[in-house]
Amino acid sequence: MSRHNKRKQRNSGHFPTSQQNQVNQQPLQQGINHRVLAQTYSGPIPPASELSNYEAITPGFAERIMTMAEKNQSHDHDIQSRSLTAARWEVHIGQVCAVIITALAFGTAIVMTKYGAYIPASIVGGSTVCTLGIAFITGRHKTKTK
Repeated sequence: MSRHNKRKQRNSGHFPTSQQNQVNQQPLQQGINHRVLAQTYSGPIPPASELSNYEAITPGFAERIMTMAEKNQSHDHDIQSRSLTAARWEVHIGQVCAVIITALAFGTAIVMTKYGAYIPASIVGGSTVCTLGIAFITGRHKTKTK
């Protein structure tokens, strides 16, 4: 068998003839019609039409759905309230700790000054003031960006 015949035999199955092409197109021309209807809703409560369907299936089911939604909303409010309370306490405790640390640092600087260690006292006092200034500025910057 020559090279040309082998190539022809190999390609015969891969390239459809015009007759094969027409056969392959016939199912596409017939067409299949499908209609898909989809509805979506957000939240725990379905639309009123669906709610009445649930009630028709099982009496009292709509009331159970409403009770569930009310409990869910109450739970969400409770979680938000607790989160805000915890955030307030965190800020308050941070401020109290900052005041205590600052008082200790300045007290240490005063005691050092009393015993004649002026340079270490100025380093402790100055670094405390710088640290407070930086914390104040960055704290204000974070508040503005939120």
